[in-house]
Amino acid sequence: MDMSDGMNLLLCLIIMAVFIYGWGKVKTKIAQNRFAKGKKYIAEKDYRGAVKQLEDLSGELKNDPDYWFYLGLSLVGAGSKADGKQALLKTLEIDDSHIKARELLDKIGK
Repeated sequence: MDMSDGMNLLLCLIIMAVFIYGWGKVKTKIAQNRFAKGKKYIAEKDYRGAVKQLEDLSGELKNDPDYWFYLGLSLVGAGSKADGKQALLKTLEIDDSHIKARELLDKIGK
């Protein structure tokens, strides 16, 4: 490999790194938008619509206790009590002082 090949390889690696970084930012923004839309559906009592918005965001929002709470709330509201409980328990794994999650778990029965 000569100097020109090395520079081309370095340039390709830099472009790939920028693309991967940018794609991560885009995915996070999409997740945040869907999270906001899911909360809007919950406010409108459209729990199934909320589940559709929230169900595939755990990769991007896996450490956000509010995400897990709203997912649990929407699942319970849509009739999936067992799945809702699991999401609420995940909320408490991340933030054991999450009062709303504790209250909802108590309401639906641990």
